[in-house]
Formats: sequence, structure tokens, C-alpha cells
Amino acid sequence: MTLGIQDWEEYLNSSEYIEEYFETAPNHDKEGKILGIKMNGDFYNLDLIEQYLYITNYISEYYKLFPTVIQDLDIGYLVYIFKGEYVLPTYVLGKGGIYLEAVNSSVHYVESHSHEYNFDVVSDYINGLSKDEVLNGTKAGLTKEQWDKGEMPVINATTVRTSGEIEFHGYTGFEPIGEISNLLAEEAQELDKSDSLLPDSETYLDDMTGNEWIMLSDNQKFHGVSNALYHLDLNGFKVHETEQFFIDALNEFYTDSSTMSTNALDALASIGKMSGTMTK
Repeated sequence: MTLGIQDWEEYLNSSEYIEEYFETAPNHDKEGKILGIKMNGDFYNLDLIEQYLYITNYISEYYKLFPTVIQDLDIGYLVYIFKGEYVLPTYVLGKGGIYLEAVNSSVHYVESHSHEYNFDVVSDYINGLSKDEVLNGTKAGLTKEQWDKGEMPVINATTVRTSGEIEFHGYTGFEPIGEISNLLAEEAQELDKSDSLLPDSETYLDDMTGNEWIMLSDNQKFHGVSNALYHLDLNGFKVHETEQFFIDALNEFYTDSSTMSTNALDALASIGKMSGTMTK
């Protein structure tokens, strides 16, 4: 049975914690639509681990139930969870994990991976965070105004992987091109891409060369670049240009036959480094 927009609306309205939802998240700075959800006070009265479990389970089910609706509405696979005024989201969710905006932490949660999910590590990490700090409405310790000005984050980035590995990322200027490429490749491999009928929003650039790039539709190129930039953002990189800038640059890069065998992630990282449009 195919679920439609009415089912999508009923699913969002059925939650005991969702106060409002928006097809375009307020104040987001990315092209395209992003689902925005405002949670009520009862949700934020829960312990952090209870909030984590509820929204990751709820949104994981959302992705499984409504891939067609998500594509038809052009919402994409990002969900912004807001508390109070719509300035900065408290949580950002994708198919691969949840980003705790204020404390600059990315926690992976994909259930379909073959590797073991180490919930004890995830639970211990989240329980060790300050609830007041997680819910204080900042981005890596900065207000939206400070972030938009390009001020350095107060809180360094942390990634908690489902394997139990915890990674810490500092802010020390430019990262070597190889580290950018490796990070993108690792993040892409975290996602389950076994379904050959994935929508355009499930386009990823890992293992892709110029030969594959030039065969993509404009929509697939947008989503492939958007997914790559999103994972850079989650890991502390600041991207100073739009998806279209990098699409145009990749299109130009692959007009030369000598570059066609270059991995798309390596090309993207090289473009970002040489143009100064990816910083950390």
C-alpha cells in the first residue's frame, strides 16, 4: 500500500509531542525544503536519553513510511526539531543520525547497518551531557547572529558512531584535502544504500567518478552534493557556498577527459580547498 500526503499529515498529527510542523523549516540556510517540527513542553521535560530515543525511533519510522511523500514534497531527508522560538533547531535529523545543535554532537543511529549497534556508549554519552546546555538554543555554543558572522564555535565537534567509537574534531583552520575526502567517504559508507530503487535524495558521491557524475540528473547532482556538504557540516566544517556552486564546479572539472577517473569526493574536497569555500 502506498502512503500519501494525508497519511503523512496524520502521522505527524498523531504524535503526543509535536505541537506544529512546517514543510519548510523556519530560518534554515540550505536550498530546498526541510521539514521543521516544533515539539511541546512535555517532550522537553523528558530526560535527554528519552528525547533521543523518541525522536530517533519516530523519525526512523517516518523515513521508512513516507519516501514517496518526502520526494513529492521535495522536503529532503533533513528534519529540524525546534524548541520555543524558531531561531536555531535543537536537533537536526537525517537518515544517518541526529545532530545535537547546541553541543555540536553528531550521533549515528541507522538500524539497518550490519555492524553492531553499541547503545551503551550512546546512552552513556547522552546521559553525560548537560540538559540545559543541549536545550539552550545555540549552535556549537554560538547564537545565530554569532554563527552567521563566522565566529569560531565555542564547542568542538563530537561524532558518536554506532560501533561505539567516539571522535572529537577540533577547529584548527583548514584540514588537509585527504582528511576532507576521507571524512566524506566514511560518512557516506555509514548509510544503507542496498536498495537499487532509492529516490534522488539518496544520491551519494562515494565511489563515483566523472563517468558516473555526468550521467546524473540535475536533481541527483543537487542531492549528492547536498548530502556531502551536510556531513561536512555535522563534522565541524563551514561551507561558504551553495550546492549549485559546487555542482557547477564539478561540471567544469569533469569536462576534461584527464579528470574523468577522479573520485567525486576527492574532486569536491579539492574544489573546496582551492577556492577557500570549506573551512574548519
